[in-house]
Amino acid sequence: MKKIFSKKRICFIEIMILLIAIFAFSYMMASPDDRGVPASVYGILTAVSKFFKAWLERSRIGIVSAGCCERTKDNQVCKDVSQDDCAIGYNPASCDNVAGCRQGCCINNNEGLCMINTLNRSCSSLWKDDASCNVVECRKGCCSLPFFDSSWYMTDKRCEKLSAFYGVNKNFMMMNETECIDKQKNQEEGACVYQLRGETLCKLTTKDACLSITNNIYSFHNSTLCSNAELNT
Repeated sequence: MKKIFSKKRICFIEIMILLIAIFAFSYMMASPDDRGVPASVYGILTAVSKFFKAWLERSRIGIVSAGCCERTKDNQVCKDVSQDDCAIGYNPASCDNVAGCRQGCCINNNEGLCMINTLNRSCSSLWKDDASCNVVECRKGCCSLPFFDSSWYMTDKRCEKLSAFYGVNKNFMMMNETECIDKQKNQEEGACVYQLRGETLCKLTTKDACLSITNNIYSFHNSTLCSNAELNT
């Protein structure tokens, strides 16, 4: 937004200069006697006109010479600089309009990974024109990995990759990160105390599994074994 505002301000100033230059140029073409003004005023107007003319010329040159450079002399990639500061791949257009220098989402379909704000030219996999990676392939959910006895926030493809690597069945559910963290907390192991046929029994399991049996948060005792005498089971 700052860049757009700066360009608008420059355009406005240049338009004002062009309007003023019209009158200044008229004064330059005529003699002091023709305009009916003193020679001193004529000299001032001439000097002002020359200043505006020089400033406008320098602005025009600066605008024309600025372009997109694939690699600058100080090793920056895809920067808007003058041609003199560019080492490799100069394009007179802005980097926002150069395909290889646009920032988007780089998707590694094999690993199920998404990298935000990636230059098109530096992405060796699938590239999409969305710098924040708000695309279908990058939607995340909760992946349960029994090997770690926990849940992780990742893409469906990443969950499939890791599940196959550890030799477990994929258990993926679409949800937001907060819900996934809560689910992970519910996978903490402990003693689950429950009633069955009038007896008080205990089972070592996860908090989530215990709640599915008793539907009572107080029936789960985190990091506690069923042999604990305080449970009285």
